[in-house]
Amino acid sequence: EPGDKRFVFTDGLTEARSRREVFMEEGDLERVVGETLQMNVQESCEHVMQYYEKFTLGTDAADDLTLIAIELSEREDEFNEMVREARRRHNEGQIAAACELLGQASEIFPRHTPSLFLLGKYLFQARRFEEAMNALARYNSLKPYNADSYTILAECAYHLQNTTLAIEHLKRSLSLRPENPGALYLAARVYDSVGRREEALDAFRELEHLRPRDHRTAEIRDLLDLGDG
Repeated sequence: EPGDKRFVFTDGLTEARSRREVFMEEGDLERVVGETLQMNVQESCEHVMQYYEKFTLGTDAADDLTLIAIELSEREDEFNEMVREARRRHNEGQIAAACELLGQASEIFPRHTPSLFLLGKYLFQARRFEEAMNALARYNSLKPYNADSYTILAECAYHLQNTTLAIEHLKRSLSLRPENPGALYLAARVYDSVGRREEALDAFRELEHLRPRDHRTAEIRDLLDLGDG
């Protein structure tokens, strides 16, 4: 039911021993879990592990230990409705309202990666670049392998005239997905803006190979004064 938590653990927890070679009893574990009633899942795990560490103080672990706490939030329906409404507002061109709703949703589930990524993308579209970067930094701390997130971060940094940071994010994006037309297009622009022509040309050649007739390819060709190729 909403509000319930489920604890999943390996026997490394229940087979824990004290310095006096006393095993942790299931009744002790049930009591400690019961003390987490008003805690969120992170606090609940920390509380159980604090008890474990105190109980086993001065002893070696008998076995590997994994502890997972899962909670069905009482606000799940509210969160889902906020995200749905944010998408609807965005589709109607109400980007500021969509950002506001997603910001409220992220306060309910601050570690929900799809809504964090969406918030970063919408904030970028609203030209709220610093806020977008903050949202995507939170997203990347939880899910660090999304090339698109680093491309958006690079675009934000470029708009804020921080080309060093933009290049750093572009390198990360392209290391994750080398055949990324959006990142290659931006890389050519950023490198050209700081006079690194050879790197701009390298990015252009990759872009041209992937999308020879794309309008962005034509734009970079003109930017680099390459004629008709």
